[in-house]
Amino acid sequence: MTSSPNKQRARDQRRLNIRMSEQELAQLKKDAEALGQSIQSTMKKIYFKASIYHPVFDKDGTDRVLAALSQIGNNMNQIAKKLNTGFAEGFHSHLTEALEGLQSLKAFVGGFYGHN
Repeated sequence: MTSSPNKQRARDQRRLNIRMSEQELAQLKKDAEALGQSIQSTMKKIYFKASIYHPVFDKDGTDRVLAALSQIGNNMNQIAKKLNTGFAEGFHSHLTEALEGLQSLKAFVGGFYGHN
C-alpha cells in the first residue's frame, strides 16, 4: 500500500522554531517583503544559497598550529629582547630557530591545502 502524495509531503515537513530579537525579526520581515517572499522562504534561500565556512583544520590540527605559533612568538620575543639590549652573541641561532619554525608551520599548513 502506497501513501498519497499529500501524506508523504506532510510527513516530510519538519518544523523549526528559533528565537530572535525584535530588531532581527523586523529586519527579516523587511528583507522577505523586499524579496516578495515569506519569511520561511527567505530564510531557506539565504541559508542554502550561502557559502558556509568550513574550517581547514580539525581540533588536533588547530592545536598543532597554535602550539607552533606560540613557539615562534616566544622565539621572536627572545630576538626582540636581544635587539633591545644590544646586538649580542647567539642572536643568529635564535633567528635561525624562528625561521625554521615558520618553515615548519608553512609546510604543515601547506599540507592541508595540498601544497609543499
